[in-house]
Amino acid sequence: MNPTSSPASVSVRLALDAGAVPSGHLEIANQGDAPVTLAAPYAAAALNLVVFDRQWRVVAPTVAAKAHAPHDTFQLGPGESRRFPLNGLGHATATAMLGYRLEPGEYHVVAIYHPPTHRLPDESAYPVLAASAPVPLRVE
Repeated sequence: MNPTSSPASVSVRLALDAGAVPSGHLEIANQGDAPVTLAAPYAAAALNLVVFDRQWRVVAPTVAAKAHAPHDTFQLGPGESRRFPLNGLGHATATAMLGYRLEPGEYHVVAIYHPPTHRLPDESAYPVLAASAPVPLRVE
């Protein structure tokens, strides 16, 4: 199952609010002229949130729990977008939930959306469809 018929037409935008537990949303948009079917960003290994400190060093995520994320899809028509809420910076790999324990300070976060091509992680490829611009984040 191919998650999209036109990978170049997909874009993502990340928005985060400051706080002790960052929250916000990820918006996925179809900028093409044909409908696309995509894996939800909370599906196994569909999204990575990469955190950089104020000197642009990558911050290592921590394993929060073993997880089995459902393979869920959604459709976007031409010009449509959909927002997915984020409560914290957690994201699912094929078998675990990753997160961050951030000290108060300034960070930058990039969302990388690479939905699986198959519902079974071991049988899937993970092409990168889109990455967000770096978003500043203040952790209090």
